Amino acid sequence: MPKKITQIGAEARRAAAVEAASVVFLRYGYARTTMAELAAAANLSRPTLYELFASKDDLFAAVINQLSQQTIQQYRDMQPKLRTLRTKLQHFCGDWATHGLKLIERHPDAKDLFDLRFPAVRQMYEDFIRFLIEVISDENRSTSFPTEKVARNLVFSLRGLKDAASDVKHMEELVRLQVDVFLTTLAPRE
Repeated sequence: MPKKITQIGAEARRAAAVEAASVVFLRYGYARTTMAELAAAANLSRPTLYELFASKDDLFAAVINQLSQQTIQQYRDMQPKLRTLRTKLQHFCGDWATHGLKLIERHPDAKDLFDLRFPAVRQMYEDFIRFLIEVISDENRSTSFPTEKVARNLVFSLRGLKDAASDVKHMEELVRLQVDVFLTTLAPRE
């Protein structure tokens, strides 16, 4: 019977597996990827990978969570450099919305990374919504609608715009317009 992975070894292998799985899921999507392919990409045996992640769903969730956290951290790091709420929302929403389109243009099966059927993808949307709530709140803006609902509406409108956009450039134009429309609902707090 194989030895249990040590805690330190498990954390390093887990991180390596998530990193390798990111590449595989990006290229082949969720449906076309097997645990055997994921194990091979991480230079692990299938039993070792199953010791780290109980299922492909668990590994996919870890990949999506890591991508979401990295993206939000990049936005947090960029936030002080952006001066106005318009600039912040244009940048964050534009990047968030077009990043997926760019990936799908290069790797059509990557669309699984944005499929709301997956709980981890829904959580990624929630992470971005919470981030936008912080951005809007930090700007001392008010609206007759709850900030959470306004941010949620903006994020899911971006998802709809992805379906309407003919390409990345068109999506960028649609996002700029959507952010401008969104900003008309906000007024500085008095």
